[in-house]
Amino acid sequence: MRSRVVASLSVLSVLVTTSLWVVLTAQPAPASFPGPNGSIFFTSNRDGGDVEIYRMGPTGASQTRLTASAGYDFGPRADPEGAKIVFVSARDGDNEIFTMSASGGVATQVTHNTVNDEAPAWSPSISRIVFSRDGEIYSMFWDGSDVKRVTRFKGFDSAPVWSPTSNRIAFYHYAGKASGIYTIKPSGKGLTRVTSNRAGDFDPDWAPDGSRIAFARVEGSANLIYTVKPSGKGLKRVSPAGVLDYDPAWSNDGTKIAFGNDTGSGYQIFTMNVDGSNRTQLTFAGTQNLEPDWMHA
Repeated sequence: MRSRVVASLSVLSVLVTTSLWVVLTAQPAPASFPGPNGSIFFTSNRDGGDVEIYRMGPTGASQTRLTASAGYDFGPRADPEGAKIVFVSARDGDNEIFTMSASGGVATQVTHNTVNDEAPAWSPSISRIVFSRDGEIYSMFWDGSDVKRVTRFKGFDSAPVWSPTSNRIAFYHYAGKASGIYTIKPSGKGLTRVTSNRAGDFDPDWAPDGSRIAFARVEGSANLIYTVKPSGKGLKRVSPAGVLDYDPAWSNDGTKIAFGNDTGSGYQIFTMNVDGSNRTQLTFAGTQNLEPDWMHA
């Protein structure tokens, strides 16, 4: 979960607490694999305050609850084949990574630590999962073995997502003047800075063809979605001025972006065209609905 911004829009780290979730959550929203648009997974506290994972059709139809654990479940990410999701759960007392069928059912715990593991996302081959652990980026096999540390920088790193070609990982780095979106090779080499914003750029997501990265930017009292080339060139704002947009997730066909928005009566999930047009609201529950991620049809 990518908790970042309180009501004053001060930038926070992504360390997840249940008290911060109802203010704002988010986590790298990587719908990064080319193909038709299927369901959208998301997080909501609509059923009595506990945070659980839900699934809906690409137009918002058939909203269905998938998890019902005693601890918070959040940050769902679909695998490239649409068979499974990876997510974070606090059901055993701290934040651990789990996998589960995309239709729900029994969840399998992947990590077993006394620290917080967060922000998991699949590699295009589905063989590995990239994630955040105590402010650094790691990767591991899908079963939790072969854990490798990717970043070793001062500051806080999170929201990692693999490029469609698997050769780079995008993530956000929060450390004052050095804050922004970065990419790095899975080996931990080849660090490249993509954006620069001391207030904070968060939640990167690759376009299915790898040509651009969508991300959320704190800009004064607003939170806006931008896209940019991996080189850092061609920066484009796709949110209208003054809104509070979060969690951008590129659709699998490359034509739309799903995102969360503070409507004033709860955070709701929308979609829009990649140029910012045709903003369409998908959820209407008067609670918090966040962290959308698209799966294949």
